[in-house]
Amino acid sequence: MERLIKRRLAEDEELISQLASYGNEPAIFYGKAASDTDSWQNYPYIVLMADKFSDAQHGIAGMLTVDIICSSITTQPADIEPLVRKLLEGVIFKGEEIFLLQWSKSDLFQEQNAERTALVVGMTMTFDIRELPVCETPTPDPIKALNRWANFFDADIAVVGLTDFGEIFAPTREHPALWISQKNLGMARQMNTTVFNSTEINFHVFAPTIKSRREWLIELYHALIFSKAIELDDTTPLRLESCDVNFDATEIQGQLQTSWEYGIFRRKNYAHPLNKIDVEHHGGELHDYGRYLKR
Repeated sequence: MERLIKRRLAEDEELISQLASYGNEPAIFYGKAASDTDSWQNYPYIVLMADKFSDAQHGIAGMLTVDIICSSITTQPADIEPLVRKLLEGVIFKGEEIFLLQWSKSDLFQEQNAERTALVVGMTMTFDIRELPVCETPTPDPIKALNRWANFFDADIAVVGLTDFGEIFAPTREHPALWISQKNLGMARQMNTTVFNSTEINFHVFAPTIKSRREWLIELYHALIFSKAIELDDTTPLRLESCDVNFDATEIQGQLQTSWEYGIFRRKNYAHPLNKIDVEHHGGELHDYGRYLKR
């Protein structure tokens, strides 16, 4: 993750023109600056630091701090901050995991250097880190079906978990990003041959402005409410039960909130795909199923 963030900044010509150089590269450091940067010709420079933790819904969450360190006689933080924000805000990075950066705040600070009359002037930018985990599950999988549906609905949408958008993707009005997550799953009712399940699924739309996000949300909403059913990967129908746009919800919460129902046929002599076993049959019936799972 840190490698991709640093690469994103170091490849922008407008930003690096504002920074000093260190070792023939832009002065962008991770963790802490090099020990020999404390001279005025080595300003401005940037220091990145990521603090990550586990999140039940997103797998990884955390905070990225970007310290812009300048002197009072060089380019000022207020000139560099908009460039950094433009490069990182709302951008999706794909490394070992897929994650999103969202700008939170920028705080200005200054320090008097005891040996010089010039001030060290800086700004600390804070970004929220949110992983967008691929939420596909064993067949029948509503997320896989809805990912395919969204890609078919409009190929300009970058569907997280399906679309190959490279290592760095910045959503735009014309090419937004969509992440579909499953909130819960439960049994609705049972019949002789079928068990019906209900599930709540959220659509998370990422685009650069409130207006563009709302435009795509309404387009997705209209397309969904006129879809009678969406075919699952086992060819059974996924039926829409409710569909609501919540304009107060953030992209991370999911602005388009839906509920669905689908059935699973009762399976004779069935072993789930996470536990591959050889099942013994006796007269066409499965006996003592529990002990086979323990093998």
